[in-house]
Amino acid sequence: MAINDILEYFNIVLLSYKPANLLTITFDLFFLLSGTIILIFLLFDKFHKNLTYFINLLRYSKRATVYSGFLSIIVFWVCTLNFNAHYQSDIIPMFIAMLIMIGIGYSITSSNKDMMVEANIKN
Repeated sequence: MAINDILEYFNIVLLSYKPANLLTITFDLFFLLSGTIILIFLLFDKFHKNLTYFINLLRYSKRATVYSGFLSIIVFWVCTLNFNAHYQSDIIPMFIAMLIMIGIGYSITSSNKDMMVEANIKN
């Protein structure tokens, strides 16, 4: 999406009625850069020992998954009601899709924990 926003900002391609502004491009590049840095850290295993502990806690903890899902719902509604007031028809489908993704994440977390418990019992 960052490439589309940059092309819209310079009026090369118009994909929407309102072209992207500089704030949108800044956010796009920030999230792209931060995601790339985290991916590089994950690929080369350069996280600090305590940070790895917290990542594993999030990965295998059902409570942490529910907590992060709850925070995601709050952030979604706050951002949607503050910044997306003009597109009210899109809110419910986006919210349903987000709930589906949170449900999939919770089921993966619970199955990972069950598999870890089962693997430790067999050893």
